[in-house]
Amino acid sequence: MNFGLKKQFDKSAKQRGFINGALIIGIALMAVVVGAIAMSQSTSTTDISKQKTRTTAAVGMKRMADAVEGFQINVADVGVANAEAGITVPALPVGFQTVASAATYASPNFVVAGVDTAVCAEINRVLGVATAPADAAGVTAGGVREACTATNEYVRVVKG
Repeated sequence: MNFGLKKQFDKSAKQRGFINGALIIGIALMAVVVGAIAMSQSTSTTDISKQKTRTTAAVGMKRMADAVEGFQINVADVGVANAEAGITVPALPVGFQTVASAATYASPNFVVAGVDTAVCAEINRVLGVATAPADAAGVTAGGVREACTATNEYVRVVKG
């Protein structure tokens, strides 16, 4: 009922769905902005290799730390001589070394030969070793508990 007043607004097809169109345009703009942010923060695949190197170095260092801890527990239980006789050298992660050689124990150190150059650099970076020692004797003489040498040997002091 109109009672002679102006004709009520005719909700014609011209206005129907107008807000839906605006919402779709707004959502599309937000998706573009989020996509642009994601693209700007993504990096190349070289970061994957860097992360792999970091992870390999961290796992290798952790396994050697566990071996040293096991040795120290054995020393407390059975004495130094018996602990050295039964020392267990850990398996190292794939990619830690460039050559297939096991870690060796040469009192007072674990020595891992043929460590990958990038892994060696990462180990020294993590440990804060600015200049790689020349050899295993340089690690112990320098007062460092572990480091990668200039000849790509990872040395972890077990005792001393």
